[in-house]
Amino acid sequence: EASYNLVNAVRKFFVDKPFLPFRYSDGEGFLKGLIIREAKRTGQRMAILRTSEQVAEGFEEVLADFCELLKANGVDSGFWSMDISKRGQPRRVVEKHLFGPEVLLEKMVIDGEEFDFEVAPSAFFQVNLFQAEVLYSVVRRLVLAKPVKRVYDLFCGTGTIGLALARHVEAVVGIELNEEAVKVAKENA
Repeated sequence: EASYNLVNAVRKFFVDKPFLPFRYSDGEGFLKGLIIREAKRTGQRMAILRTSEQVAEGFEEVLADFCELLKANGVDSGFWSMDISKRGQPRRVVEKHLFGPEVLLEKMVIDGEEFDFEVAPSAFFQVNLFQAEVLYSVVRRLVLAKPVKRVYDLFCGTGTIGLALARHVEAVVGIELNEEAVKVAKENA
């Protein structure tokens, strides 16, 4: 319900502003979307406003009011994420930290073992925490059914699977393209 209320508050905030929604058909416009990340065990909430790189005139002047709106709706940290997408070039994302902690803190419990994770705004982290715990428990049982020395955690994001196995093997190698996720995975380790 809190996320639903936040979405409605943000929609109402922007309805009378001159910022056009982004149109994927022609690449014009500014506002792309709102991502809400909520840590299920810690209760922390992060909001990421996604826009195009074509910064709308007057947008930066309303950022302070936008941040206050997020805080009033229980958001602990806010980010502005600009998607830079040009034909023939790799897509890039430029994030601007607006307020609060730079990472979301979450806890996972896998087979009774507790893990603390930092989650960056653009880093992958399982959306359904409780189902992820069940999945990682199954992965751990399957991997450790035979003696294993080294685990390769492909597309590791914040390192959740590799770290769930780390205490039971000699080495874990995480492979990830997202530089922010790699930094956070190292912190989580």
